[in-house]
Amino acid sequence: MSKKVIANLQDKYAYIPLFSKLLSEPDEVLRNTSGYKLTPEDFYEQFHKVLFVTITDLHAEGFTKIGKFEINSYLKDNFTQQYATYKEEGGDEYIDRVLKIDKDEDNFEYYYSRVKKFSLLRHYTSVGIDVSDIYDTEEDEPSLLTEMNTLFNKMTILDVVKHIDSKIIDIKTEFVVDKEGNGGKLSDNIRDIFRKKKL
Repeated sequence: MSKKVIANLQDKYAYIPLFSKLLSEPDEVLRNTSGYKLTPEDFYEQFHKVLFVTITDLHAEGFTKIGKFEINSYLKDNFTQQYATYKEEGGDEYIDRVLKIDKDEDNFEYYYSRVKKFSLLRHYTSVGIDVSDIYDTEEDEPSLLTEMNTLFNKMTILDVVKHIDSKIIDIKTEFVVDKEGNGGKLSDNIRDIFRKKKL
Protein backbone atom coordinates (compact mmCIF):
# COMPACT_ATOMS: atom_id res chain seq x y z
CA MET A 1 0.00 0.00 0.00
CA SER A 2 1.30 3.47 -0.91
CA LYS A 3 3.03 5.36 1.89
CA LYS A 4 1.36 8.50 0.55
CA VAL A 5 -2.08 7.03 1.21
CA ILE A 6 -1.11 6.08 4.76
CA ALA A 7 0.49 9.49 5.36
CA ASN A 8 -2.72 11.21 4.29
CA LEU A 9 -4.76 9.22 6.82
CA GLN A 10 -4.15 11.72 9.60
CA ASP A 11 -5.39 15.08 10.81
CA LYS A 12 -2.50 17.19 12.12
CA TYR A 13 -4.91 19.83 13.40
CA ALA A 14 -6.55 17.20 15.61
CA TYR A 15 -3.20 16.60 17.32
CA ILE A 16 -3.11 20.13 18.68
CA PRO A 17 -5.98 19.84 21.24
CA LEU A 18 -4.61 16.46 22.30
CA PHE A 19 -1.14 17.82 23.00
CA SER A 20 -2.63 20.84 24.74
CA LYS A 21 -4.34 18.54 27.22
CA LEU A 22 -1.32 16.23 27.46
CA LEU A 23 0.95 19.13 28.36
CA SER A 24 -1.32 20.98 30.78
CA GLU A 25 -3.09 18.01 32.38
CA PRO A 26 -1.18 14.84 31.47
CA ASP A 27 -2.70 12.80 34.27
CA GLU A 28 -6.22 13.42 32.93
CA VAL A 29 -5.28 11.57 29.75
CA LEU A 30 -2.48 9.17 30.68
CA ARG A 31 -3.53 7.64 33.99
CA ASN A 32 -4.75 4.05 33.73
CA THR A 33 -8.31 4.95 34.75
CA SER A 34 -8.64 7.95 32.41
CA GLY A 35 -10.73 6.08 29.84
CA TYR A 36 -8.35 7.13 27.07
CA LYS A 37 -5.74 5.04 25.31
CA LEU A 38 -3.10 6.76 23.23
CA THR A 39 0.04 5.13 21.85
CA PRO A 40 2.93 6.40 19.70
CA GLU A 41 1.30 4.68 16.70
CA ASP A 42 -1.64 7.07 16.95
CA PHE A 43 0.71 9.72 15.54
CA TYR A 44 2.08 9.18 12.05
CA GLU A 45 5.03 11.57 11.87
CA GLN A 46 8.21 11.10 13.88
CA PHE A 47 8.05 14.55 15.47
CA HIS A 48 4.64 13.87 17.00
CA LYS A 49 5.78 10.42 18.15
CA VAL A 50 8.83 11.93 19.87
CA LEU A 51 6.71 14.57 21.58
CA PHE A 52 4.12 12.05 22.77
CA VAL A 53 6.68 9.58 24.13
CA THR A 54 8.53 12.41 25.90
CA ILE A 55 5.32 13.57 27.57
CA THR A 56 4.41 10.04 28.68
CA ASP A 57 7.91 9.49 30.08
CA LEU A 58 7.80 12.77 32.00
CA HIS A 59 4.34 11.92 33.31
CA ALA A 60 5.65 8.55 34.49
CA GLU A 61 8.36 10.40 36.39
CA GLY A 62 5.73 12.40 38.25
CA PHE A 63 5.39 15.63 36.27
CA THR A 64 1.88 17.10 36.55
CA LYS A 65 2.45 19.91 34.04
CA ILE A 66 4.89 19.85 31.14
CA GLY A 67 6.40 22.65 29.07
CA LYS A 68 9.30 23.51 26.79
CA PHE A 69 11.88 23.51 29.58
CA GLU A 70 11.03 19.98 30.75
CA ILE A 71 10.90 18.61 27.19
CA ASN A 72 14.19 20.20 26.13
CA SER A 73 15.98 19.09 29.28
CA TYR A 74 14.69 15.52 29.03
CA LEU A 75 15.52 15.04 25.35
CA LYS A 76 18.84 16.87 25.38
CA ASP A 77 20.14 14.85 28.34
CA ASN A 78 18.87 11.45 27.19
CA PHE A 79 17.99 11.20 23.49
CA THR A 80 20.25 13.04 21.05
CA GLN A 81 18.54 11.84 17.85
CA GLN A 82 15.04 12.54 19.13
CA TYR A 83 16.16 15.93 20.40
CA ALA A 84 17.46 16.76 16.91
CA THR A 85 14.08 15.83 15.44
CA TYR A 86 12.31 18.02 18.00
CA LYS A 87 14.49 21.03 17.22
CA GLU A 88 14.44 20.56 13.43
CA GLU A 89 10.64 20.49 13.44
CA GLY A 90 10.37 23.66 15.52
CA GLY A 91 9.33 21.90 18.70
CA ASP A 92 9.39 24.96 20.96
CA GLU A 93 7.24 26.97 18.56
CA TYR A 94 4.83 24.05 18.29
CA ILE A 95 4.50 23.90 22.08
CA ASP A 96 3.78 27.65 22.18
CA ARG A 97 1.06 27.21 19.57
CA VAL A 98 -0.46 24.21 21.32
CA LEU A 99 -0.67 25.91 24.71
CA LYS A 100 -2.46 28.96 23.30
CA ILE A 101 -5.65 27.13 22.35
CA ASP A 102 -8.74 27.07 24.53
CA LYS A 103 -9.11 23.84 26.49
CA ASP A 104 -12.60 22.48 25.96
CA GLU A 105 -13.48 18.98 27.21
CA ASP A 106 -15.99 18.38 24.43
CA ASN A 107 -13.49 19.41 21.78
CA PHE A 108 -10.91 17.06 23.28
CA GLU A 109 -13.31 14.12 23.00
CA TYR A 110 -14.02 14.97 19.37
CA TYR A 111 -10.38 15.26 18.37
CA TYR A 112 -9.33 12.23 20.41
CA SER A 113 -11.91 10.13 18.55
CA ARG A 114 -10.78 11.52 15.20
CA VAL A 115 -7.11 10.75 15.90
CA LYS A 116 -7.91 7.20 17.03
CA LYS A 117 -10.08 6.53 13.97
CA PHE A 118 -7.35 7.68 11.60
CA SER A 119 -4.86 5.54 13.51
CA LEU A 120 -7.14 2.54 13.03
CA LEU A 121 -7.53 3.25 9.30
CA ARG A 122 -3.73 3.46 8.91
CA HIS A 123 -3.40 0.11 10.63
CA TYR A 124 -5.93 -1.52 8.33
CA THR A 125 -4.29 0.07 5.28
CA SER A 126 -0.82 -1.11 6.32
CA VAL A 127 -2.00 -4.74 6.23
CA GLY A 128 -3.62 -4.34 2.83
CA ILE A 129 -7.26 -3.63 3.72
CA ASP A 130 -8.88 -0.97 1.55
CA VAL A 131 -10.54 1.75 3.65
CA SER A 132 -11.35 4.18 0.85
CA ASP A 133 -15.08 3.55 1.28
CA ILE A 134 -14.71 5.07 4.76
CA TYR A 135 -12.11 7.75 4.02
CA ASP A 136 -10.82 8.29 0.48
CA THR A 137 -7.53 10.22 0.59
CA GLU A 138 -7.70 10.81 -3.18
CA GLU A 139 -11.10 12.51 -3.13
CA ASP A 140 -10.76 16.17 -4.17
CA GLU A 141 -14.34 17.22 -4.93
CA PRO A 142 -15.22 19.80 -2.19
CA SER A 143 -18.83 18.72 -1.72
CA LEU A 144 -17.87 15.03 -1.55
CA LEU A 145 -15.02 15.81 0.85
CA THR A 146 -17.45 17.61 3.14
CA GLU A 147 -19.91 14.72 3.02
CA MET A 148 -17.13 12.17 3.64
CA ASN A 149 -15.82 14.05 6.66
CA THR A 150 -19.31 14.52 8.06
CA LEU A 151 -19.99 10.79 7.88
CA PHE A 152 -16.52 9.95 9.21
CA ASN A 153 -17.00 12.24 12.20
CA LYS A 154 -20.29 10.53 13.03
CA MET A 155 -18.68 7.09 13.06
CA THR A 156 -17.30 5.64 16.28
CA ILE A 157 -14.23 3.42 16.43
CA LEU A 158 -16.59 0.47 16.90
CA ASP A 159 -18.51 1.51 13.76
CA VAL A 160 -15.27 1.42 11.77
CA VAL A 161 -14.32 -2.00 13.15
CA LYS A 162 -17.78 -3.44 12.45
CA HIS A 163 -17.72 -2.10 8.90
CA ILE A 164 -14.35 -3.68 8.14
CA ASP A 165 -15.43 -6.92 9.84
CA SER A 166 -18.51 -7.06 7.64
CA LYS A 167 -16.35 -6.74 4.51
CA ILE A 168 -14.13 -9.59 5.68
CA ILE A 169 -17.17 -11.73 6.54
CA ASP A 170 -18.58 -11.10 3.05
CA ILE A 171 -15.34 -12.36 1.51
CA LYS A 172 -15.29 -15.36 3.82
CA THR A 173 -18.92 -16.20 2.97
CA GLU A 174 -18.14 -16.10 -0.73
CA PHE A 175 -14.98 -18.18 -0.69
CA VAL A 176 -15.01 -20.41 2.41
CA VAL A 177 -17.76 -23.02 2.15
CA ASP A 178 -17.82 -26.53 3.63
CA LYS A 179 -19.56 -29.57 2.12
CA GLU A 180 -22.78 -28.68 3.88
CA GLY A 181 -22.81 -25.27 2.22
CA ASN A 182 -21.98 -23.46 5.45
CA GLY A 183 -19.13 -21.05 5.94
CA GLY A 184 -16.27 -22.64 7.88
CA LYS A 185 -13.46 -21.27 9.99
CA LEU A 186 -10.50 -20.67 7.74
CA SER A 187 -8.02 -21.37 10.53
CA ASP A 188 -9.63 -24.79 11.15
CA ASN A 189 -9.64 -25.61 7.42
CA ILE A 190 -5.96 -24.79 7.14
CA ARG A 191 -5.17 -27.08 10.07
CA ASP A 192 -7.13 -29.89 8.37
CA ILE A 193 -5.19 -29.38 5.13
CA PHE A 194 -1.86 -29.65 6.90
CA ARG A 195 -3.01 -32.71 8.86
CA LYS A 196 -3.94 -34.48 5.59
CA LYS A 197 -0.59 -33.63 4.04
CA LYS A 198 1.17 -35.32 6.92
CA LEU A 199 -0.78 -38.57 6.46
